[in-house]
Amino acid sequence: MGLDVRVDHLGNIFRTLHSESDDGSQRPLITGFHIDPVENAGTLDGCYGVLAWLTVARAFRQAGIKPQRSIIIGASTSEEGIRYQPDMMGSLVFAGGLSIEGALDTVGIDGTRLGDELKRIGYAR
Repeated sequence: MGLDVRVDHLGNIFRTLHSESDDGSQRPLITGFHIDPVENAGTLDGCYGVLAWLTVARAFRQAGIKPQRSIIIGASTSEEGIRYQPDMMGSLVFAGGLSIEGALDTVGIDGTRLGDELKRIGYAR
């Protein structure tokens, strides 16, 4: 869809649909959700939020227009906290409420370290 894609050190995924005059004078609209599983919830619980905003981006592209302000569509890591605690981890790191080092050193309920798992799947350095 022609979006700029960036993955941070925690595996949060950010896709940007740039505005017509993306000169840094306007803050972008940041939205999205999570893509990690939720116990006892619908299969697409978090994915729906991400897919809904990607549909918005596709509608802009198909109409051949750009938004008045850039839109960043995020997919956050470990928002539900099922495997790694605390919950909302990706958002906490992004907002400065938890250090990246603290998050990466988190040990999951299966004994794995988050940083090691992210390296294994190619999402962290």
